[in-house]
Amino acid sequence: MSRQPSDDLRKLPVFANLHKKELEQADSLLTPVTFKAGDMLCVEGNFGLQVFIMITGTAKVTKHGEDIATVGPGDLVGEMALLDMSERSASVTALEPVTALVASAHEFASLRRIPGVDAAIRAIAASRSADSVGTTN
Repeated sequence: MSRQPSDDLRKLPVFANLHKKELEQADSLLTPVTFKAGDMLCVEGNFGLQVFIMITGTAKVTKHGEDIATVGPGDLVGEMALLDMSERSASVTALEPVTALVASAHEFASLRRIPGVDAAIRAIAASRSADSVGTTN
């Protein structure tokens, strides 16, 4: 999947305010991945090793087998486990074909060093916690 960082990444809330150089840096740290309907992006109880940024498609978030949220384009999945260095507190399953950008824990740490990205990620995580949906990690 080829993409123009200044176009595609800027559409994502976490990267919306970055300059071209920063977008290119972020792009170099992300790898496009695809999932089929039914594939699991994250499994509750597993240690978090990756973060996903949804590009297309939707996925359901479940905790203890209960549906708690639906995520889609622009949403982050898995960041809270990496921020907290903890186990995944929920499972995320693709409801339809999903395209996402994935970053390993190391790449995620590098992304967070790009000016403005860490603040955007933490704001997303805080709003999710405030909405009691802070379980999509």
